Order: sequence, then C-alpha cells, then structure tokens
Amino acid sequence: MCFVYQHVWGYFKRVATPEERALSASFSTTADELRPFLRELTVKYLLSSALLFATPEKMISLN
Repeated sequence: MCFVYQHVWGYFKRVATPEERALSASFSTTADELRPFLRELTVKYLLSSALLFATPEKMISLN
C-alpha cells in the first residue's frame, strides 16, 4: 500500500498547504493512517476540480 499512497499523494503535494505537507510526513503507511487523510484531500481538492466538474461553458474557457 505504501506505493499506492505515494502515488495518490503525488496528486496533492503541489496544491497542499504547508500544514498538510507537514501532516502527511507524520503518518505511518504501514498502520494505514494515511488513507483518511488522503480521502479528506480528495474531497477538498478533487471535488472542486474545474476539469472534473466544470460546466460546458467553463470547459471552453479552459482550452
């Protein structure tokens, strides 16, 4: 699971706050502590993604 968590974290590390980056370093991947944190980041960042949830009008402006 460690590689999976690293892969998913790669999506967030560029947009994460300094506090989120510091918090991510404190979790143990062997104890599966990172999963709830990554789930929280998914809600925070991916659900607000213009690419995934934009209206057709907004998608045109992204091009």
